[in-house]
Amino acid sequence: MNRRLGGIALVSLSIAAACGIFTVLTSATDWINGDYRSWASPLRACASAKRTGAGERRTVDLEWAGSDVVKIKIPAQVHYQPGLKPQASVSGDADLVDHVRLHDGTLEWDSVEWDNLVDCFPADNLVVQLAGPAVAAWTLSGSGELDLSDIRQDVLSVTMHGSGIVTASGEAKEVSLDAAGSGRAELRRLVAQKTSVKMSGSTDLKLADSRQDVLRIIMHGSSVVTASGAAREVSLESAGSGRSDLGGLIAERVNAKIHGSANVDLAPRQDADITVSGSAVVKLHGTVVRISSHVSGSAEIKQVP
Repeated sequence: MNRRLGGIALVSLSIAAACGIFTVLTSATDWINGDYRSWASPLRACASAKRTGAGERRTVDLEWAGSDVVKIKIPAQVHYQPGLKPQASVSGDADLVDHVRLHDGTLEWDSVEWDNLVDCFPADNLVVQLAGPAVAAWTLSGSGELDLSDIRQDVLSVTMHGSGIVTASGEAKEVSLDAAGSGRAELRRLVAQKTSVKMSGSTDLKLADSRQDVLRIIMHGSSVVTASGAAREVSLESAGSGRSDLGGLIAERVNAKIHGSANVDLAPRQDADITVSGSAVVKLHGTVVRISSHVSGSAEIKQVP
């Protein structure tokens, strides 16, 4: 009986080994044949695509009737400015330009295989120019760059995923930013009446030195936000090791809830409601009429001139 069981076990082990070898050989064959679904294909595809993108440069017009929403899914420098008539073009290496599409407001590659190459190229390999009526919402994915120039509109919403860079100038009544990853948002030349921010990861945000009505910020991780000027109301929620440099933003009322090891500077004047826990440090710049504070752990609230 034991001899028979041993034989069965040996046969089973042999079958399993054969299946494993077959799987490895199949994956290797897929790799050699360029199947983008194999585990190694993204590395090979990136190398091949970079060799492809080494030819002459050209400019191609893209069909675009204008849209309220634009999503950027390729590594490109995208420049937008207001205009009466929608216009779009892409410039760059001819082999790359041929694979760019603008469909229903989405800037993307023309195939699933090229979709996997979103981070294979530096953003300056492709330059996209957009002009037309106001675009209310933008989404930037990956390592691309988005520049919004001299906008004048009621609402602007920007969503960032990855390590991209967003810059903007002009005016908008309401601005919202939702950022995840290690991107950078340079909004120092964008004037807004109301700004809402959600950040996670290690995003770096710089806001305008101007007067605004309301600024609301929710941040998680090690993100950094810098703002100056004046505001009627500032609301800040921070969890993690982030940095909130708002000491140059004079605010009538401030409500802050800080958790973790964050470093925060605020400048309230009339009313401040501060909750801080963990090892965070909150510095209050200038003189405030009323302070309500709640401190736990080794956290600190310091008043500085």
